[in-house]
Amino acid sequence: MPKDAYRRNTFGGSAGGPLARNKTFWFANYEGQRFSTTLTNNSVVPTEAFKSGQFTYAGTPIDVSTSTSPNNVFQLPLDATMQRLLALFPAPNGPKVDDARGLLYFPSPSTTTGDNVTARVDHNLSSSETLMVRYTFNRFADANFAHTDYLPGWAARERASAGKMRH
Repeated sequence: MPKDAYRRNTFGGSAGGPLARNKTFWFANYEGQRFSTTLTNNSVVPTEAFKSGQFTYAGTPIDVSTSTSPNNVFQLPLDATMQRLLALFPAPNGPKVDDARGLLYFPSPSTTTGDNVTARVDHNLSSSETLMVRYTFNRFADANFAHTDYLPGWAARERASAGKMRH
C-alpha cells in the first residue's frame, strides 16, 4: 500500500550590494514554502440499509422499498432515479450518526504554497540624510481552504472542472 504524500520544502536566497559607490545600496530576499500532505476528512453518508429503502429510524422499522410498509407508516417506493443517486454515495466506514446515516472517513490531499519577497534600496542624499525604499510581497495559498472534499476525490474533480472552464 503506497504511503500518503508528506513533502515540506523551504527554499530561498538573498543578495545585495552597492549600485553607486558609497551612495546607493540594494538588498533583496526571497523565501518560498511548499507543503503537501494527506489529511483525514469525513462526511455524513447514507447507510446501506437506507439506500435499499429498508431501515429503522428512532426504533420504528421503515420499508420504503415497496409501496406498503409496516403499519403503513410510509408508502414511498424507491424509484430508479433515486436509487442511482443513492448509489453514488460510498458506504460509511465509521460510527453511525443515526439509523439512516453514518460517517465516512477518507484521505484528502492538502497543499499549501507560500512566497515572501523583500527588496530595499538605500540612497545617501548627504552625510546626514538617507532615503530608503522598501517593497514587501507575501502570498499564502491553501488549496484546501477554498476546496473542501465532501466525498472522496470531490476537490480533485472540482479543481479539474474549474481548470476546464478557464481554458
